[in-house]
Amino acid sequence: AEYDPLPIVVCSSSTLEFQSLTAVGLATLYRALRRGRDRWRVVWRVGHRESYEEAMANVGDRSRDDQWFTACDTWIPQVALLSHPQVKCFVSHMGWNGTNEALMSGTPILATPVGADQPENAALCKKLGVAIVLDTVDPNSSFTTPPRDVPFRPPERFDVDSAYQSLRAILEPDSSYQQAALR
Repeated sequence: AEYDPLPIVVCSSSTLEFQSLTAVGLATLYRALRRGRDRWRVVWRVGHRESYEEAMANVGDRSRDDQWFTACDTWIPQVALLSHPQVKCFVSHMGWNGTNEALMSGTPILATPVGADQPENAALCKKLGVAIVLDTVDPNSSFTTPPRDVPFRPPERFDVDSAYQSLRAILEPDSSYQQAALR
């Protein structure tokens, strides 16, 4: 196999629907990642399966995905993967484990927090200079996880352009996010 020098973006989200991006948010994120398919490769660990499938059903032609995108719906060795030198960005819902893994491996983060401790973890990483936080949390919420019986929450407010520009900012070879993450 030929060596591919492009940086790798690892994406991971919660398996719990109420702690993960909605299908709208996942589709928006996918479109931003697809826009950069000639700039990076993606390993996406599927979190909440139904939301992922709904998102992928609405993103259009995926026939060339095998050239830049790999989706895994089982466990992945996230610690080892984030420590790989080609991994240059972690797209994360900012759960405690993933946040610590990114910090320990020196991997900058594109944060997509939804609830529980995620917004606070994202704010801390932003303050440290290792993360860009997408607009994913309802500003009127108390940052607590909604009850499981809440049938709907508003979709995220970030768009393809803001997610793509955030990814590019993190993945620039001399980006301040790369430098801060390695400290």
